[in-house]
Amino acid sequence: MIVALSIILLGLYILSRHPSIPKFGVKSASISSFNLTSSKLDAELSIVLNGTNHNKFHSISYDNVSVSIINDDMHNQTPLASVYLPHLSQEKGRNTIYMEAQLNVQHEGFSNGTVNFEIVSSTIVTLKGDFNFRREVPLKVVCDPLSFKLNPGSLNWDLVTDLTCKEL
Repeated sequence: MIVALSIILLGLYILSRHPSIPKFGVKSASISSFNLTSSKLDAELSIVLNGTNHNKFHSISYDNVSVSIINDDMHNQTPLASVYLPHLSQEKGRNTIYMEAQLNVQHEGFSNGTVNFEIVSSTIVTLKGDFNFRREVPLKVVCDPLSFKLNPGSLNWDLVTDLTCKEL
């Protein structure tokens, strides 16, 4: 009986020491209030990111979350806009939080009516668990390609492809 209880407690202790990093995605993105002249784009971009905590034993907090929009050009990557989000927390257990970012994007030199963006988000993730466990982990997530195409004869931008996110 004592051996079985010891094995169970040891298993819980080991599980509490090996947390997983949260998974990120983009719930939605839209371009509005934009001005388009020849090859210059000036727009308001609204993004809703979601972060999912898969840890049963660890709560998560996010400090200094930065969200940046990068022009994803074949030849170079140009930062277009950045914003910092306030401190966020997630309880243990499978749950998802949503983070909204509003960015003013200015871009020169797009071609063929297509603009390709990627979202780069970085933060310090603090994982807190049982047995006084605490670990800080730097996290950088890249979501790309986020491609919008201007519909001919209209002022609407449509998302061209699905968005994928990956941890770097």
